[in-house]
Amino acid sequence: MAKKNLNVILISRSQDKLSNVSDEIASKYKVETRTIQADFTRNDIYEKIGKEIKDLDIGVLVNNVGMTYDYPKDFTKVSEKHLHDLINCNIMSATMMSKIVLEGMQRRERGLIINMSSIVHLFPSPYLLVYASLKQFLVSFSKGLAEETKANNVTVQCVIPGIVTTKFSGVRNTNLLITTPESYATTSNFFTNFVHESIVINFTSNFLRNYKLKAIKRINKMAAKQKNVQEKVTEINEVSETATSPHV
Repeated sequence: MAKKNLNVILISRSQDKLSNVSDEIASKYKVETRTIQADFTRNDIYEKIGKEIKDLDIGVLVNNVGMTYDYPKDFTKVSEKHLHDLINCNIMSATMMSKIVLEGMQRRERGLIINMSSIVHLFPSPYLLVYASLKQFLVSFSKGLAEETKANNVTVQCVIPGIVTTKFSGVRNTNLLITTPESYATTSNFFTNFVHESIVINFTSNFLRNYKLKAIKRINKMAAKQKNVQEKVTEINEVSETATSPHV
């Protein structure tokens, strides 16, 4: 957006990272940048954000904040706090930020909202159950909101990336199915524009479902094994400490 000479507001949890990115954008593209520090796992941040941007002409909103599991795990083993954090960060953020900017966009009769989903919403995702389900919400939310806002010339899009080499995904190497952020950003509309959607979804779903399930099960087993090893080490240490403790 800065490359297109648009001023930018950055909102994230880490003020240090916000400042670094803000300075980089301002220096490279000579546009105005602002930052708002906010933790999207919390529900008490939106009044502050609304006040900070109330008088600004927001033309484009990109809802790309998100979080997933530390590693794939059974639904029953995900902590209650982490479930709340997942819901707040992945869908409450997109819902509330859209609500904050939408009134102004509709009044001005122009605007664009972009929500970030994921290819995992296309098929059942055991061990990533809640994350995948939340990404499905974003697709449905975007489609419905697009219908509500089109009369006011506000466009709502939902981007559905596959595996991209980012810190978030934890993937470093590219191949036929894994791309870089730069490559994805320049080609993200290719398949929807030139290949029939049903072919893409059917092929991708069938191929990736089997590939992903095998990978997730393997990671889940490794994590469980690591946990068991750690528990054994703790147990041995406790026994050792008991054996060496002096008796009174």
